[in-house]
Amino acid sequence: RKSDGGEELNENDLQKLDDLSPWNFVNKMFQEFGLIHTISKPEFEAGDLINSQALSFQVKLFINDEEIDFEDLSSGEKILCALAITVYQDNKSEFPKLLLLDEVDASSHPSMIQNLLDVIKEVFVKNGCNVILATHSPTTVALALEESLFEIKKGSEQQKIRKISQADAINLLSEGII
Repeated sequence: RKSDGGEELNENDLQKLDDLSPWNFVNKMFQEFGLIHTISKPEFEAGDLINSQALSFQVKLFINDEEIDFEDLSSGEKILCALAITVYQDNKSEFPKLLLLDEVDASSHPSMIQNLLDVIKEVFVKNGCNVILATHSPTTVALALEESLFEIKKGSEQQKIRKISQADAINLLSEGII
């Protein structure tokens, strides 16, 4: 706002900027995941911005308006936080074109894996990001769309990556136990 020392933007333009902010993105991702977590947004005064060329901001995590330490989160919650933060690391403002996830589901409860897959689809894929998720989880394979499943073959085979059916992938990962 002009009164805060900024450009003279109208309320609609200010709302658009706020909607595109990292904190709103992360909070939307938490909401998509079905969590009640939120992160704080920066609160600066005009003088803070005018008197400093670079301001640091420490994100605070809240559950039901109570501040929570990152260390107190479950492993699945930590993974989700890290996933959300990857979009805004290294001062990047563009959405990533490719996201490589190596067994991010390993410490997730099976009931949370569907939520994780939904967030990947609704937040990343819908924003034009290609996602490669490596897993050894029969649960993840069972919940994934069959057309998204591929197997990486060992050795020096010509066709290292090949399409695989859901049933074959589950059988391969469970070594026929299931």
